[in-house]
Amino acid sequence: MHQTIPKKRCEEIPVILKECRIGMILEGTDNVYFSSEVSRFREVEQTRAYFAAVGIGLAETAETKGIIYDKFCIVTDAQSDIERMYREFEQEFDIMDRRGGVYEIVPHGCKKMHTYLATAATTLPCSGAAHTPLRLENMMRFWIRTQST
Repeated sequence: MHQTIPKKRCEEIPVILKECRIGMILEGTDNVYFSSEVSRFREVEQTRAYFAAVGIGLAETAETKGIIYDKFCIVTDAQSDIERMYREFEQEFDIMDRRGGVYEIVPHGCKKMHTYLATAATTLPCSGAAHTPLRLENMMRFWIRTQST
């Protein structure tokens, strides 16, 4: 099963996340989108650098009009308005707490049947395709490795 977030909502989400002081990584089928601004979250900037090194996430940003994505990952801290984030998204998305202030957010009905520690080669219920370098599970593994250093 594959679900894309509607275009209008794709434009609203980055605005809400910025207002909530939340770091973001938006995942599309063929690209990953980061804010045009440098994030205060080390995890976001390390992930941006990781993808930039392989040429992904460079041409368009989270603020680019018309981008479409399927799900997103956020990073929060004590300065983030997590309560508002839940109010804004819980009616239409599953919000999965991946610990350490990291959340994966997918449209209702697209919830994964396995955790982020599942093998990356597994076909994901939401993706409609086998593993690609853009899978959030890879980002989560990268974050977990970098947080311990």
